[in-house]
Amino acid sequence: MSRLFNLAIIGCGDFGTRHAEALCRVPTARLVAVADVNAKRAERLARSFGAGTTSVDAMCSRADIDGVILATPTDTHHTLTLAATNAGKHVLVEKPVALSLRELNEMQGAAAAAGTLLMVGQSLRFQKVPQALHRAAREGDVGQPVYFNWVSDSARAWPGGWRAWQTQPARSGGMALHLGVHGIDLALWLLDSAPERVYAQGANLASPELEVYDSLQIGIRCANGSNALIELHLNLPAANASYQAAFLLGTRGQAQWALPDDGLYIGRGGARLLADADDRSLSDELAHFVDCCQHRREPSISATQVRWVLATALAANLSLQSGEAIAVGDVPGSAGS
Repeated sequence: MSRLFNLAIIGCGDFGTRHAEALCRVPTARLVAVADVNAKRAERLARSFGAGTTSVDAMCSRADIDGVILATPTDTHHTLTLAATNAGKHVLVEKPVALSLRELNEMQGAAAAAGTLLMVGQSLRFQKVPQALHRAAREGDVGQPVYFNWVSDSARAWPGGWRAWQTQPARSGGMALHLGVHGIDLALWLLDSAPERVYAQGANLASPELEVYDSLQIGIRCANGSNALIELHLNLPAANASYQAAFLLGTRGQAQWALPDDGLYIGRGGARLLADADDRSLSDELAHFVDCCQHRREPSISATQVRWVLATALAANLSLQSGEAIAVGDVPGSAGS
């Protein structure tokens, strides 16, 4: 029997805690160390999961640590990834992967040079309903996919909601990066195409004092002629309120899904599936990461797809600034720029 894959977490806030909880359901791995700029927060998480606390430098120098999970603000991803990768550690970095394509180029280059894995945490790909949508697209249940719409509404920006690094564009990249990459990744995955042009518009409907938009729409034209519309609204007035919906249109049918009722309807076949209430997507994502590291496999979220998603989000930011549609190839750091 092979030994357990030893993981460390950098960032012990909300998502670092979720990763620690999810690791308890991954039989091939264990949490051995955590680090955070807030020592008390790190100690609290370490006690809860039987791990030790350490510094980033000490973590990178430990031979018994195989991989590192980065659950930190986006503006730290580049530096921390390079530190871990250059120390020979595999890295799972939370989305969005970086603030620029230049940073991503350096991160992917360092991983390639070190022979380590760099995977981005796009957890929606591991949820039951998005996977069913993907099967419907790949197996021809809806014909050739031509349009995808993703709606994500929450109360995150309502007064009393997010007021930390997430709403600071220099740290988060703005909402197109911080939250938009979820829908962008699903769109490009389901439509199975590279992005070509992006147009975005935004507004502050509930929280005008914020530096980021609380309402954002991103239109994507793909190279294969398909289209997508990503809609983000952070201004639902009820505490903890949320709504998500997806619509996939194909040449012979459609598939649609909405939360909170967790229903998926595939129009051509008339099937309705219910999502598993026990969401294991984060555990499944971590298990996939460990498996790819142990068996030298490319993640289901390929390096090329990671670039497409980040470039699309960055193009959305450029469109917001200019008021015009942006060619993805013109984003600084892309092959065409």
